[in-house]
Amino acid sequence: MKLMNKVVLLIVLVMVCFAGGCVDKTEKAVTPIANETTTPTVTVTPTVTVTPTVTVTPTVTVTPTVTVTPTVTVTPTPSHEPQTYRIFVDSYYGFSQVRHISDKPRTDLNPKNLSIHVGDTVIWRNDDKDDDKYYRLDIVSNEGLWDPVAGVLMWYGKEFSHTFKNKGVYTVAISNYPKTKDQTIIVSE
Repeated sequence: MKLMNKVVLLIVLVMVCFAGGCVDKTEKAVTPIANETTTPTVTVTPTVTVTPTVTVTPTVTVTPTVTVTPTVTVTPTPSHEPQTYRIFVDSYYGFSQVRHISDKPRTDLNPKNLSIHVGDTVIWRNDDKDDDKYYRLDIVSNEGLWDPVAGVLMWYGKEFSHTFKNKGVYTVAISNYPKTKDQTIIVSE
Protein backbone atom coordinates (compact mmCIF):
# COMPACT_ATOMS: atom_id res chain seq x y z
CA MET A 1 0.00 0.00 0.00
CA LYS A 2 2.81 2.27 0.56
CA LEU A 3 3.76 1.92 -2.98
CA MET A 4 0.33 2.74 -4.09
CA ASN A 5 0.22 5.88 -2.04
CA LYS A 6 3.48 6.98 -3.53
CA VAL A 7 2.25 6.45 -7.05
CA VAL A 8 -0.92 8.42 -6.42
CA LEU A 9 1.06 11.24 -4.85
CA LEU A 10 3.39 11.31 -7.79
CA ILE A 11 0.53 11.53 -10.27
CA VAL A 12 -1.04 14.40 -8.32
CA LEU A 13 2.22 16.32 -8.27
CA VAL A 14 2.78 15.89 -11.96
CA MET A 15 -0.68 17.22 -12.67
CA VAL A 16 -0.22 20.22 -10.45
CA CYS A 17 3.00 21.04 -12.20
CA PHE A 18 1.39 20.87 -15.60
CA ALA A 19 -1.54 22.94 -14.45
CA GLY A 20 0.69 25.49 -12.85
CA GLY A 21 2.75 25.94 -15.97
CA CYS A 22 -0.29 26.78 -18.05
CA VAL A 23 -1.25 29.91 -16.13
CA ASP A 24 0.42 33.23 -16.95
CA LYS A 25 1.53 34.92 -13.77
CA THR A 26 1.41 38.40 -15.22
CA GLU A 27 -2.09 39.18 -16.19
CA LYS A 28 -2.88 42.36 -17.93
CA ALA A 29 -6.01 44.13 -17.04
CA VAL A 30 -8.20 45.05 -19.93
CA THR A 31 -9.80 48.40 -19.65
CA PRO A 32 -12.71 48.94 -21.91
CA ILE A 33 -12.64 51.98 -24.15
CA ALA A 34 -15.62 54.17 -23.75
CA ASN A 35 -16.44 54.53 -27.46
CA GLU A 36 -15.99 50.88 -28.24
CA THR A 37 -19.17 49.06 -29.17
CA THR A 38 -19.38 45.39 -28.82
CA THR A 39 -21.24 43.71 -31.64
CA PRO A 40 -22.41 40.28 -30.78
CA THR A 41 -21.61 37.71 -33.43
CA VAL A 42 -24.37 35.32 -34.23
CA THR A 43 -23.47 32.29 -36.20
CA VAL A 44 -26.41 30.67 -37.90
CA THR A 45 -25.95 27.17 -39.14
CA PRO A 46 -28.89 26.34 -41.35
CA THR A 47 -30.17 22.80 -41.09
CA VAL A 48 -31.67 21.54 -44.31
CA THR A 49 -33.75 18.43 -44.08
CA VAL A 50 -34.39 16.84 -47.46
CA THR A 51 -37.19 14.32 -47.62
CA PRO A 52 -37.12 12.75 -51.06
CA THR A 53 -40.56 12.17 -52.57
CA VAL A 54 -40.71 9.62 -55.32
CA THR A 55 -43.92 9.45 -57.31
CA VAL A 56 -44.15 6.50 -59.65
CA THR A 57 -46.79 6.83 -62.31
CA PRO A 58 -46.85 3.63 -64.32
CA THR A 59 -47.53 4.15 -67.99
CA VAL A 60 -48.97 1.15 -69.76
CA THR A 61 -49.13 1.34 -73.49
CA VAL A 62 -51.29 -1.31 -75.09
CA THR A 63 -50.89 -1.76 -78.78
CA PRO A 64 -53.57 -4.17 -79.93
CA THR A 65 -52.56 -6.42 -82.74
CA VAL A 66 -55.44 -7.62 -84.82
CA THR A 67 -54.78 -10.48 -87.15
CA VAL A 68 -57.55 -11.19 -89.59
CA THR A 69 -57.49 -14.65 -91.05
CA PRO A 70 -60.05 -14.94 -93.78
CA THR A 71 -62.20 -18.01 -93.49
CA VAL A 72 -62.65 -19.70 -96.78
CA THR A 73 -65.60 -22.00 -96.81
CA VAL A 74 -65.44 -24.42 -99.64
CA THR A 75 -68.78 -25.92 -100.36
CA PRO A 76 -68.00 -29.06 -102.25
CA THR A 77 -70.35 -30.16 -104.91
CA PRO A 78 -72.32 -32.80 -103.13
CA SER A 79 -71.42 -36.13 -104.55
CA HIS A 80 -74.47 -37.86 -105.85
CA GLU A 81 -75.34 -40.97 -103.96
CA PRO A 82 -76.67 -43.57 -106.39
CA GLN A 83 -80.44 -43.92 -106.32
CA THR A 84 -82.74 -46.76 -107.37
CA TYR A 85 -86.03 -46.40 -109.25
CA ARG A 86 -88.59 -49.15 -109.87
CA ILE A 87 -90.75 -48.90 -113.02
CA PHE A 88 -93.95 -50.95 -113.16
CA VAL A 89 -94.65 -52.21 -116.71
CA ASP A 90 -97.72 -53.89 -118.22
CA SER A 91 -98.96 -54.69 -121.73
CA TYR A 92 -101.83 -52.19 -121.66
CA TYR A 93 -100.43 -49.06 -119.94
CA GLY A 94 -96.80 -49.63 -120.80
CA PHE A 95 -94.53 -47.85 -118.28
CA SER A 96 -97.30 -47.08 -115.80
CA GLN A 97 -95.72 -46.16 -112.45
CA VAL A 98 -92.37 -45.24 -111.01
CA ARG A 99 -91.25 -45.53 -107.39
CA HIS A 100 -88.12 -43.99 -105.96
CA ILE A 101 -86.64 -46.51 -103.52
CA SER A 102 -85.22 -44.27 -100.79
CA ASP A 103 -85.67 -43.06 -97.22
CA LYS A 104 -86.88 -39.79 -98.74
CA PRO A 105 -88.51 -40.80 -102.02
CA ARG A 106 -89.05 -38.31 -104.81
CA THR A 107 -92.66 -37.78 -105.77
CA ASP A 108 -92.13 -35.64 -108.89
CA LEU A 109 -91.38 -38.59 -111.16
CA ASN A 110 -92.91 -39.31 -114.56
CA PRO A 111 -92.53 -42.96 -115.68
CA LYS A 112 -92.65 -41.99 -119.37
CA ASN A 113 -89.93 -39.27 -119.03
CA LEU A 114 -87.62 -40.13 -116.14
CA SER A 115 -84.73 -37.82 -115.19
CA ILE A 116 -81.95 -39.50 -113.21
CA HIS A 117 -78.18 -39.18 -112.59
CA VAL A 118 -75.13 -41.14 -113.66
CA GLY A 119 -74.78 -44.12 -111.31
CA ASP A 120 -78.52 -44.50 -110.70
CA THR A 121 -80.23 -47.85 -111.23
CA VAL A 122 -83.60 -48.47 -112.86
CA ILE A 123 -85.51 -51.68 -112.15
CA TRP A 124 -88.29 -52.68 -114.55
CA ARG A 125 -90.92 -54.97 -113.01
CA ASN A 126 -93.53 -57.02 -114.89
CA ASP A 127 -96.83 -55.82 -113.44
CA ASP A 128 -99.02 -57.48 -116.09
CA LYS A 129 -101.55 -59.90 -114.65
CA ASP A 130 -105.07 -60.43 -115.89
CA ASP A 131 -107.33 -63.15 -114.45
CA ASP A 132 -104.46 -65.48 -113.66
CA LYS A 133 -103.08 -64.84 -117.13
CA TYR A 134 -99.50 -63.71 -117.18
CA TYR A 135 -97.94 -61.80 -120.04
CA ARG A 136 -94.36 -61.84 -121.12
CA LEU A 137 -92.78 -58.38 -121.57
CA ASP A 138 -89.58 -57.81 -123.57
CA ILE A 139 -87.83 -54.61 -122.36
CA VAL A 140 -85.30 -53.31 -124.92
CA SER A 141 -83.00 -50.29 -125.18
CA ASN A 142 -82.96 -48.55 -128.56
CA GLU A 143 -79.31 -47.65 -127.82
CA GLY A 144 -78.39 -51.31 -127.14
CA LEU A 145 -77.49 -50.80 -123.45
CA TRP A 146 -78.18 -54.47 -122.65
CA ASP A 147 -78.71 -57.78 -124.43
CA PRO A 148 -82.41 -58.12 -125.44
CA VAL A 149 -82.59 -61.53 -123.78
CA ALA A 150 -81.65 -59.94 -120.42
CA GLY A 151 -84.68 -57.66 -120.65
CA VAL A 152 -87.22 -60.48 -121.00
CA LEU A 153 -89.70 -60.39 -118.10
CA MET A 154 -91.36 -63.82 -118.46
CA TRP A 155 -93.99 -63.56 -115.70
CA TYR A 156 -95.68 -61.29 -113.21
CA GLY A 157 -93.28 -59.95 -110.56
CA LYS A 158 -90.12 -60.70 -112.61
CA GLU A 159 -87.61 -57.83 -112.56
CA PHE A 160 -84.69 -56.62 -114.66
CA SER A 161 -82.32 -53.76 -113.71
CA HIS A 162 -79.72 -51.54 -115.36
CA THR A 163 -77.29 -49.01 -113.85
CA PHE A 164 -76.71 -45.98 -116.09
CA LYS A 165 -72.99 -45.17 -116.27
CA ASN A 166 -72.99 -42.41 -118.89
CA LYS A 167 -74.99 -39.25 -119.28
CA GLY A 168 -77.32 -39.01 -122.24
CA VAL A 169 -80.89 -39.52 -123.43
CA TYR A 170 -82.01 -43.14 -123.71
CA THR A 171 -85.18 -44.76 -125.08
CA VAL A 172 -86.66 -47.94 -123.59
CA ALA A 173 -89.50 -49.87 -125.26
CA ILE A 174 -91.63 -52.98 -124.80
CA SER A 175 -90.73 -54.73 -128.06
CA ASN A 176 -93.56 -57.28 -128.03
CA TYR A 177 -96.18 -54.52 -127.42
CA PRO A 178 -95.26 -51.78 -129.89
CA LYS A 179 -98.51 -49.83 -129.32
CA THR A 180 -97.36 -48.76 -125.84
CA LYS A 181 -95.51 -45.47 -125.65
CA ASP A 182 -91.72 -45.68 -125.27
CA GLN A 183 -90.00 -44.51 -122.14
CA THR A 184 -87.39 -41.71 -122.26
CA ILE A 185 -84.68 -41.71 -119.60
CA ILE A 186 -82.54 -38.56 -119.29
CA VAL A 187 -79.29 -39.22 -117.45
CA SER A 188 -77.32 -36.21 -116.17
CA GLU A 189 -74.21 -35.95 -114.03
